[in-house]
Amino acid sequence: LVGMMHYRAGDHQKALSFIEDIDSANAENINGNINLEKKEYELAYGHYKLALKHKENSLNAIQRAVPLTWLLGQWEEGLALLTRLHGPKVEERKKLALMSAFLIRKGNIPEAQALMLDLEQLYRGRLPQELEVMAAYLQTHLARDPVALRDHAEEACRGHDGLSCWLYLQQSIWE
Repeated sequence: LVGMMHYRAGDHQKALSFIEDIDSANAENINGNINLEKKEYELAYGHYKLALKHKENSLNAIQRAVPLTWLLGQWEEGLALLTRLHGPKVEERKKLALMSAFLIRKGNIPEAQALMLDLEQLYRGRLPQELEVMAAYLQTHLARDPVALRDHAEEACRGHDGLSCWLYLQQSIWE
C-alpha cells in the first residue's frame, strides 16, 4: 500500500524500494507501470504477465498488457488476454473489434470475418470508420462478395480513408 502511494505521488524510486521484496499482483503491476512510463515495453509486459500469474483476472494487468501485445507483435497472446477480459465495464463491441484486429494481424481471415459479421449485427449495420476499413480489407482477402467489398470501401472512403477510396474506384472501373 505504501509502495502504491509513492508510485501515485510520482516517487518511483521509493515505490520500488517498498515493493522490491513483495511477490504479488499489485507489486508486479506497479513495476510494469514504471517500466511502461520508461517505454521499456518488454519489461513492462513481463511484469504484467507475472501479475496475471498471481491473479489471473487482474484487470489492471490485462488492460495494460493488451496494447503491449500489439506493440510487441504477440498476436496470439493478445487474443488470449482479450478472452480473459470480462466485467461490467468491458464493452463487448470494442473487445470483439480488438479480437478481429488481432486475428487479421495473425492472418486468420475467416475467423476475423466471422467476428466482423457479429460486429455488423451489434452495430446494426453502421460500423465505425475503423471497422469499415477492416471490413473492406477482409473482403479483399475473401474475394467472395464484391457488393460487400464495394459497400465497405465506399463507407470507409466517406470517412477519408485513401486506400478504401482506391478500392471503391477500382470496383467502379473493373468488375
